[in-house]
Amino acid sequence: MVPSAAHPLVSGVYSLLEWRVADRVYTPPDVEGRFILCAGTVTTVLRNHSQAPLPATSVCLGTYRLHEERFAYRYADVSSYLEGPAAVTVSHAPLWDGERAFSVHTQDDAVVLRALPDGGQEFRFTATGLTYAENGIPLRRWQRLGTQAL
Repeated sequence: MVPSAAHPLVSGVYSLLEWRVADRVYTPPDVEGRFILCAGTVTTVLRNHSQAPLPATSVCLGTYRLHEERFAYRYADVSSYLEGPAAVTVSHAPLWDGERAFSVHTQDDAVVLRALPDGGQEFRFTATGLTYAENGIPLRRWQRLGTQAL
C-alpha cells in the first residue's frame, strides 16, 4: 500500500524548468521537456536546443510501480533524434537494461525516491514540482502542472 501522501505528490505532469550540464544551467527555450507519471505509465519528452546546431530530442515511454517502500520504473520504448546539418540520426537503443528501483521516503512536505542500492540518483517530489539529482547535484528541475494537464 502506498503512503497516503506519496502517490498524490508523485503522480502528475511536470514541465522542465532547468537542465544542468556540467557547470551550465539551461532553461526554456534552450531546453524543453515534459515528465508524466500517471496510472502506472511514465512518459519523458526532452528537447535540447542548447547544443546548436545539433538539437536533440528524446521520447521515452514505459511503466512504473509505486508501493509503500519502493518505486521502480523502466522505459519499454525509447526514440532519440539528433538533428544534424544534412540528416537526422535516429536511435531506439534503451537507456538502460531492466528497471531502475528506488526506496521511498517522506521528508517534511516531500516524497523522496533514492536509487537502490546506493542512493546515487534521487527524485524529490513536492506539491509544486520535482528535482532530479545525481550524487547530490541537481540536474533537472521540473514544475508541476495543474490537474487539468492530466
